[in-house]
Amino acid sequence: MRGSVAWQLLVQGRYDEAVRIATSTAERTESRGDAAPEHLAAYGSLLITGATAAGRARKVGEATSLLQPAGEVADRIGYDRNDYETAFGPSQLVMQTVDVHVVTENYTKALDAAKMMPRETGLPLASSARHLADRAYAHARLGHDQEALDIPLVMERAAPDWVQYQTLPRLVVAELVENHRRRVTSKLLGLAARLGVNTT
Repeated sequence: MRGSVAWQLLVQGRYDEAVRIATSTAERTESRGDAAPEHLAAYGSLLITGATAAGRARKVGEATSLLQPAGEVADRIGYDRNDYETAFGPSQLVMQTVDVHVVTENYTKALDAAKMMPRETGLPLASSARHLADRAYAHARLGHDQEALDIPLVMERAAPDWVQYQTLPRLVVAELVENHRRRVTSKLLGLAARLGVNTT
């Protein structure tokens, strides 16, 4: 329940409160000895919620210090789980690590972290699509225009309803349109039209 509260505070932009609740609950939840996987997953989820909130507050050091033990827990579990309506495991860790690097504008580290995503992920479709959006944005910011276009096209095929209502894919496409105003390709024009991005 406290993890859900921390996440809701994060979504509302109340980052410091989200970090405080997530980390204080994680401290009370941490198990030093043998612990059941669901216990470890709850603990790890609290850590990455805190890390995500700290990243959004642009507190890079704090975010990194929370991701490190979350990574140890994900390694200890070894696979993706969903306990108490909360996803945690190696895939979730990679996804949130990439997100932290994107929101703190460390795009090279974001793409390096993305390479660690397991081939078979346990991420829900919306989470997978969000991860792709983060990767596309990092590529766009680094000037990797082809990758920045290819990824939203994959995302659109996998989760067309999700893409329609998200800001990040639109930002990527708008940036690509601006970069290529004199030679906008038909693929980019089509994607821009489907996402409602102005090309004039």
